[in-house]
Amino acid sequence: MRVRGVASAAALWLCLAPPPGAAVEEAVAWPEEGLEVGVQAAGAWIAGVERTVDVRVHQAPTALSLRAAPGAEVAVEIARDDRLLVRVSARTDATGRASLSVPVPSALGPATVVVRARLAAEGGEVERGVQIEDGRVAEVRTDRRLYRSGDAVGLRALVARRTDLRPVEGAPVTLAVRAPGGESVLEEETRTSEFGVVHGSLALGPRARTGTYRVVAEAGGAQLGSATFLVAHRALPRFRVEAEPEHGWVRPGAKISLRVRATFFHGRPVRDARVRVLAGGREVATATLGADGTAAVPIVAPPESGRWPLRVDVRASEGTVASADAAVGVDAEPTSVSRRDTPGSSPDRRAARRSRRSRPRRAGGSRARASP
Repeated sequence: MRVRGVASAAALWLCLAPPPGAAVEEAVAWPEEGLEVGVQAAGAWIAGVERTVDVRVHQAPTALSLRAAPGAEVAVEIARDDRLLVRVSARTDATGRASLSVPVPSALGPATVVVRARLAAEGGEVERGVQIEDGRVAEVRTDRRLYRSGDAVGLRALVARRTDLRPVEGAPVTLAVRAPGGESVLEEETRTSEFGVVHGSLALGPRARTGTYRVVAEAGGAQLGSATFLVAHRALPRFRVEAEPEHGWVRPGAKISLRVRATFFHGRPVRDARVRVLAGGREVATATLGADGTAAVPIVAPPESGRWPLRVDVRASEGTVASADAAVGVDAEPTSVSRRDTPGSSPDRRAARRSRRSRPRRAGGSRARASP
């Protein structure tokens, strides 16, 4: 019965590539009958990294048994275009097993992996075509998610080794940006810093195409990572926004109301618009404008004292956005807590008026006058 080597169902073959200085030998003719070869190589094969390949060799099975082949010579070969790149060999132990450390080639592209075994005049092999993987990965980011025509896009990529995620220093990397139609609008070649970081920039023209752009970090023809950003039209606001807090000064953690009003330039109120209140870039409250174009948005002061700047964004139903700024003073001992505390109505003057009202009255209803 003719038996060739058969890979076990659990065998996993992935990309391979040529390492510098790897030992290369000419292929030799091996017998192809009489032995069964099983291979296990779980996990990814990374370019330039040694991988462990476990091989188990048995003699051709009979109707009753499958006998191990101790002392069999085993070889793992990596070839490309009929040229042998790497060859590692070992012998099986008493159980017919062998474990080989194979240096994965560093060049990217398709390759062929062959595992052969021979014992006396018997042999067997397993052959599989594989694809080479790069040993680096990149995290690609932009400084914003949304841009308008004429904006500058900041690009950043962190390149690290796939095995331990350590930064790769001095690696040549190409940052490429592709427009929604697929055409390339930027290709910038650079090298990673000592921290594995590369930076780039793209200036969008005044008539930049709208849609989703793709940023790709490439090295050696392989894609290491990618990210996307959106370019949209710049729409001028058609209305104005006013924002005024209920109190100018509040205690830390106090609850106050922020009065928001939005009015079209022709005078009509902006109805059913969405309101977002942001502090330090973080959303702290939301609301919806009523039929009169106003809303009282409840907000809570921060626990820290000082000036609390606020930004109010109002988005109308047609999608246009307008903004306004406001600020609240936060102090554990505020000197003035009401908008009615104007210079003409200070706390001292109100106290004097209350003192006069509290004086005793004469008979007949008039106040008693103090003697000079």
